[in-house]
Amino acid sequence: MNKPIINIRQKTRQCGNCTACCDGWLKIVIHGQAVYPGKPCPYSTGSSCKIYPDRPEDPCKKFECGWLMENSPLPETWRPDKCGVIVLFSFTTWQGMPVDAVVPAGNDPSLELLEWMRQFAVAKQRPFFWRENGNWSGYGPPAFQQEMLEKAKKGINPLESFRKT
Repeated sequence: MNKPIINIRQKTRQCGNCTACCDGWLKIVIHGQAVYPGKPCPYSTGSSCKIYPDRPEDPCKKFECGWLMENSPLPETWRPDKCGVIVLFSFTTWQGMPVDAVVPAGNDPSLELLEWMRQFAVAKQRPFFWRENGNWSGYGPPAFQQEMLEKAKKGINPLESFRKT
């Protein structure tokens, strides 16, 4: 007897009160207003968006952090405002491989999160980079790690130096 196929979809997550992407942790431009570390979006209240119905398509409506994306592998507790980092899956590519980024949003990534990212990187064969104690590091093939080390020595922010995909 054949078992019926059941299509299970993960419940779609909602931002709720999380405004980490608007709080100045990511370098973006909203209606001509620059947002960057130290300068949050002028339309953010800290718990919501003043212009949510009229927010721009790019980057606001298009942006999806790794926690929010459909079928996200990230645990529920790693919502950016709860864990203090924003995970960006497939932020860029390196030698044909997707590269993920872990961006501080008030905290350095926890050891638990970094270990989870390492295991994910091995399982999916995709490098990632993160910032900890003010320094950028990379995990992946030796050539990727060397490139990250060279960027760090030159003070280059990989969020700005890697081409976004």
